[in-house]
Amino acid sequence: MLIHATKDIAKDEEIMMPYRVADPDSSMTIDVLKHWGFECECEICVAESKTSPDQKKERMRLIKEAAFFVTTHKQDNFIPTPAVLIRKAEVLYSKLEATYDSAVFKNIPRFGLDHLGSWLCRAYASAVTLRKAIEAALKHLKNSGFDIVVKGK
Repeated sequence: MLIHATKDIAKDEEIMMPYRVADPDSSMTIDVLKHWGFECECEICVAESKTSPDQKKERMRLIKEAAFFVTTHKQDNFIPTPAVLIRKAEVLYSKLEATYDSAVFKNIPRFGLDHLGSWLCRAYASAVTLRKAIEAALKHLKNSGFDIVVKGK
């Protein structure tokens, strides 16, 4: 593998890169890496190791439910998303978000929220207000691991 740095790297500075594409079921990623004799110690894998099996199982159930919801309720940029669907997505998102311990996953990506979070952003933009869409987008980016700071009003 050949890697090109886009900035100067200090002596003894750790270089990090993903070994696999992010997967909402990080236990599957952990198992694949263990198969190759590698135990990942990234923040996501460490946080997942602190998550109970029951909580992971519930998260995967909700991720599948969210995937079905997003697939079943395709959005049209020209037709506002019905309020009843937005409410269902909000409830599902809240349940899914609750499967990530907020202390353990503080500032750590929560990939299981990705598809439903994107769906909600588009829904708010089409049917609610721009302010609500922006708030949802900021929350979605934060849950995706980005540290967002908004200045001004």
